[in-house]
Amino acid sequence: MGQATIEFWYDFASPYACIAAERIMALPDADRNRFSWRPFLLGAVFAHHDPDAGNHQRMSPAARANKWRDLERLCARYAIGWFGEGLRVYPPDSLRALRLALLLDRPTFALAVFRAAFARDQDISDLQVLGSLAGTDAASLLAGPEGEEGKRQLRRNSDEAIAAGIFGAPSFLVGGELFFGQDRLDDALRWGQSA
Repeated sequence: MGQATIEFWYDFASPYACIAAERIMALPDADRNRFSWRPFLLGAVFAHHDPDAGNHQRMSPAARANKWRDLERLCARYAIGWFGEGLRVYPPDSLRALRLALLLDRPTFALAVFRAAFARDQDISDLQVLGSLAGTDAASLLAGPEGEEGKRQLRRNSDEAIAAGIFGAPSFLVGGELFFGQDRLDDALRWGQSA
């Protein structure tokens, strides 16, 4: 039986992607190591699928209220830290953090960014916050040649996400099979075992 790689497509702006990241990192090593972490710009995907809405997801007040309650329940279920509906900025500005995640390619850094944004209500666009999470000078890294490559790679990832039919985060790709939502994590794992 094969063990296919599972691509985990995420944006730090998505609290559901945060839950998925926490769940992935809690998996046994053999399963956790099957994931390839793929940052992309969720706003670019939203704008592609709904140009009139721009780079934001349309949501009614009732849907937004339900979303916050759903997140609260899920975080309690999985024992995940959650700041709650009082976040200063939602969605967080994830652009710099995504570029840095591409340059560092460390799931532990990505998880730290998610926790900073959604459990501690920190500004993940702040270079000092990112530097502290990364253990490096984020400003210098993003301003240098590596930073330019990070910009290009983030655009490529976002284009690749659109081409793969991704419409939200988190998403999982196993071969060409798309699974959307943190609640499809187990389905992606099972599919990957039979692929």
